[in-house]
Amino acid sequence: MAHLPELLARNPLFAALGSSDRHDLARQAVGRSYLQGELVVESGDVWPYLMLLEDGSLLATAETAAGERFVLTTLEAGDLFWGQAFFREGAPMVARLVAREASTLYLWPREGLLPILLESPAALWELARLAAGRLEWAGPVLDGADFQPTAGRLARLLLSRSARSEDGSVSGDLTVDEMASWARTTSAIVCRILYRFSDQGLIRLARAGLCVLDRDGLARLAQWG
Repeated sequence: MAHLPELLARNPLFAALGSSDRHDLARQAVGRSYLQGELVVESGDVWPYLMLLEDGSLLATAETAAGERFVLTTLEAGDLFWGQAFFREGAPMVARLVAREASTLYLWPREGLLPILLESPAALWELARLAAGRLEWAGPVLDGADFQPTAGRLARLLLSRSARSEDGSVSGDLTVDEMASWARTTSAIVCRILYRFSDQGLIRLARAGLCVLDRDGLARLAQWG
């Protein structure tokens, strides 16, 4: 990644930093490569990173409560993107990022990048400008779609039902259709979210129902629902 300081210097955000800071960030950067169609991050995941796309392109998509997926924006080489958790600890991703073609990107976790940004008013101003631009396309979508709160509403339901048992179990009498009705979404989306919760270690799925394993993790999701 010897070329990375030069790449950072061409980006308005990082160009606002000093040369030594850019070299430090180049050493901290986590490089990732993705093939066409490969998932970068799923909506609902907690992703506390700022991302710089070096080459290729990514699709940022979202899903409504009715199960309709649509494109929020296309990210091209040189674009910056960040997860909600970069600014708000524990906030889940609204968008799903997928490689539109073979792509290379760099990631910086908030704990490493924020101390450097906070020392540079010019960099903070550029980040604020980028965030304002993001709202221009994201704002209308967030106002009109109901996709972000779905996982949070389902997490809140599971927390409520599991509180009735000592071992965190949720009775199998609570059907997927009932969960979908409560979360104002479809059964297919509920199943998808439950499997995601299981993969993240938040719950354990079983034929007789499910068991909550990480109440704190579900509680963090519930606060955004």
